[in-house]
Amino acid sequence: MQIKEFLNSYTSKVEEETLLSSMENHREKMAVKVQEVDFEQLQNWSITSDGDFVHSSGKFFRICGGYAVNKQTGIENFQPVIDQPEQGILGITSRCKDDRIEVLLQAKIEPGNLDKVQYSPTVQATKSNYTGAHKGKSVPYIDDFMPKSRKVKSRGFQSEHGYKFYKKANDNVHVRDNNTEPLDDRFLWLSLNDIRFLLSREHCINMDTRSVLATIDFIGRPLTYDEIFSQLEDDGSLEKELLFSSLTESGASISSEEIQKWIVNSKANRFIEHKTISLNELVNNGWEKTKSRINSELNRHFELVGVKASIESREVSSWYQPIVRDNVPKIYAFLMKKINGTTQVLTQLIEEDFNWSGPELGPTFHAVESQWQLFEKLKVLKLSEKNCQIIYDKYQSEEGGRFLEQKNRYILIKVNDSVKINKNKKQQWMTLYQIKKATSAECSVNIEARTLLSIAAYYKGGEK
Repeated sequence: MQIKEFLNSYTSKVEEETLLSSMENHREKMAVKVQEVDFEQLQNWSITSDGDFVHSSGKFFRICGGYAVNKQTGIENFQPVIDQPEQGILGITSRCKDDRIEVLLQAKIEPGNLDKVQYSPTVQATKSNYTGAHKGKSVPYIDDFMPKSRKVKSRGFQSEHGYKFYKKANDNVHVRDNNTEPLDDRFLWLSLNDIRFLLSREHCINMDTRSVLATIDFIGRPLTYDEIFSQLEDDGSLEKELLFSSLTESGASISSEEIQKWIVNSKANRFIEHKTISLNELVNNGWEKTKSRINSELNRHFELVGVKASIESREVSSWYQPIVRDNVPKIYAFLMKKINGTTQVLTQLIEEDFNWSGPELGPTFHAVESQWQLFEKLKVLKLSEKNCQIIYDKYQSEEGGRFLEQKNRYILIKVNDSVKINKNKKQQWMTLYQIKKATSAECSVNIEARTLLSIAAYYKGGEK
């Protein structure tokens, strides 16, 4: 892709009313009904002698117990986990038309979605989906995203939610094809500025789309200031600051090579050991099981219920499944500061109990449970309204196929240039481009950081 095509797409005119009315039309016409049912009513699911939930096909996922222990602190955790050994494909097709980049997304409904329909990737499929284990409709465009496809431009294997899934990861794939056509009215081509507008609102761009966008390097190399702003006016706005950070390594505090070594070394020295155990074992470790739910007063982030979902336009129109409900929306935030002339974000290494392979790059503030706690963390850094500004503060939905109406709060905080922040050994300042580059390595950037990266890289001011 040429720089001009990227910048044309980034600055193209957005038909805001058309975009929003199109989404509302999809939400109105796609019939959806999700009702909670008792576990014994979950058709095609059974409970083993160990208490685990398994599907009759032997595919999809199972709900079992998880055990994790931190070797450094000795802290143990017993909880249910979603065990889905197969890796899926999350893929976006891009094209160049009229001298601008466009991406093909689909209006898709998931049983756990907030606001029903959100824009998902061109392809969003588990292996069970695209191999036909569910005996439903075939997955459109799937051949373009398979390993042998010559249309694939990048493939990044990244993890998801290591506090609910057991070692879960998906291929995040970028395909380029100027000749792809929308299959039907669910699929539509969007400019990068359309994406920016939708990310400035809540529950429009789903988690999987945000994840793939965070991994795509449309140009294929870092750019210099002159390469970008010889074609685009630098008006000093936050939008242009973040655009520059998303395309450059200029002024970086640390090289991308050093970042990768840092991540690799942290994985080699991981502290958490984990394994799956039977769901029955959790009963003696703080968990309660009734006919309709599994929960614990010690962990309000994982409550298992059963649902019957009836959804129009899905591969299978009606089905039953266990699904996870999180009763505590959390806060994930990036601190951002201009260093050496480039806005950089403060990342930290995060090791969740059931990660794929240990620590990953995560947000500055990770899984904060209240606004009060966030403010207390800011106070420790001597940050206040006088020397920092919240430039983005929105709820965004998480994975709607396994989680029931789960949302988390995502925040970008811009710190005044003169403020000194003392980082610890698990933290590092990086340009947005360097975080994107890190996603080319297996399971190096966690899902919350990828969401914040997509929000920051495609930041659009005016929506607060």
